[in-house]
Amino acid sequence: MEKNNEDIPTSVIKGSGFVNVNWGEEKNGSVMLVKPDCVLLGVNNLPCILYATPGTNFQQYQIGDEIYKIRKLVLRSSFKSKSYSKDLNIEIPEWITDFRELEKIYLDNLVIDNLNLIKNLPLTHLGFRNVRLANEGEIVNLVNQMDRLKEISFDLSFHHIIPFLNQDIEFVFLETAGY
Repeated sequence: MEKNNEDIPTSVIKGSGFVNVNWGEEKNGSVMLVKPDCVLLGVNNLPCILYATPGTNFQQYQIGDEIYKIRKLVLRSSFKSKSYSKDLNIEIPEWITDFRELEKIYLDNLVIDNLNLIKNLPLTHLGFRNVRLANEGEIVNLVNQMDRLKEISFDLSFHHIIPFLNQDIEFVFLETAGY
């Protein structure tokens, strides 16, 4: 099954640093913030999707508390084209617990040690692309404890974990490079 991306705008960061967002039918979308470690997209002047790295420090950007009401987060190790390192464990940042309304988290280009910080968030969707799990057993147990989780999108880096997960969850294989 291929992922349906109708509710997520397509974003491209080009070499010049220019951000191009295809909002589809949405007329009131905007790029609210573009920094080396995060990009914030909004609809009707309210933040809706955050692309961030674990090292992002939101206090330095003077964004305001509205950012903590986003529902979708894409967490990447870096926005550099070659950012993945097999030997580098990227911890889920503690700031993620400040986002109490998150429904969808996409973990992209990361080596993940555990998911303890996200287990109590109201997540309905988890996405895994180009990930390596440092502790597969613990991660499987935590994902299986997430009562609200309805869907997992994944690529080949995560497909071997699927048989061990709660089969009431819908699994969507990502055949393309984006979310």
